[in-house]
Amino acid sequence: MRKLSYPFVSSCVIGLLLALNAGLIIQNRDLKARFSPPPPEMQVKVDAIVPALEGLNPYGEKLAFPYGRDPRKTIVFVFSPTCSFCEENWPGWRQITERLDITTVRPVAVDISSSATLEFVASHGLADMPLIAKIEPKSLLSYRFRLTPQTILIDSHGRVEKVWSGVLTSEQVEEVAALVGRPAQSSHDRQSPGPRQRHRQRILRG
Repeated sequence: MRKLSYPFVSSCVIGLLLALNAGLIIQNRDLKARFSPPPPEMQVKVDAIVPALEGLNPYGEKLAFPYGRDPRKTIVFVFSPTCSFCEENWPGWRQITERLDITTVRPVAVDISSSATLEFVASHGLADMPLIAKIEPKSLLSYRFRLTPQTILIDSHGRVEKVWSGVLTSEQVEEVAALVGRPAQSSHDRQSPGPRQRHRQRILRG
């Protein structure tokens, strides 16, 4: 059997170490992008007063969500269909919307890339929620919609209460759900929707 030379073995080891190092650099970059807070200019500021959120739904119909008339708060889910972090965030968003109290908070989803298809809408449970598929330029600037995913809570007067940028942790999901919804339901409650839950489903569908 032919013995491997020392230089050959060394080259293989060095190559392997370089590949592992490159993989770690990419992984660290992705983790940093996922968990590091964004620069302040990349998201709307807490306590900022924002104008009505406006745009078109997937059917080209105008949607507008002004403040002051509706006593409810507004929770905005900002996404793009091509965003991999958004895909990770959908399970958390679903947990929030399942517990959402629509008598006190109105949900709005915003696709900042204007690329959501009807198939995407159906597969991600967005058929039961108002969806701005094409955002008005004024709203795009006022809300600083530059990052995805984002979760934004706005009070009834248009004041930004809180912003969560990036993939929500389990603790953040609970935090958001506690601010906009009811306590977590038991499995029996989820399987047996009562009149209140059926009423909620009708309101979400409009």
